Amino acid sequence: MIEIKSYLQTRDGRLVEIGAASETLRDERYIDGALEMTVNGVRIIDVAMWDYIDQLWAYICTMAADLQATGEASTGFPDQALKLSFERQGRNRVLVTLTGTNVHRAASAAEDELVAALREAGSAFFTELARVLPHDGGSYAGALATLLGTSPPKT
Repeated sequence: MIEIKSYLQTRDGRLVEIGAASETLRDERYIDGALEMTVNGVRIIDVAMWDYIDQLWAYICTMAADLQATGEASTGFPDQALKLSFERQGRNRVLVTLTGTNVHRAASAAEDELVAALREAGSAFFTELARVLPHDGGSYAGALATLLGTSPPKT
């Protein structure tokens, strides 16, 4: 089972689930937030690892596409010494790993389940971000298209 939740950091520093976010963000150019990613009972990413959440999600969108195309993908967090990796392990299994200073977390998941969970959570994140920041709604169309394997809308 894979669970992914996205949070935004409010002006007063609280993290709120993106679906409940209605307050002004601290800085609309640098969107602080967090992910929680649990893979088969292992907490891979937690809210203590907050970062620029919009950029992190854009990186993860590329990772999902790269995983399907090549069997592996990795990215650093935008503003931390953390690395998230996906590596195909045999038939339809993926090792999900987070490494950093004093951090090493890993769990195995079915590839189709991982990709489906990323697509669902990423779509929800970008939809909600467009609601919270309507003037930036189209900014992430390319990342979302990469995640979903579609063509970005023409502007």
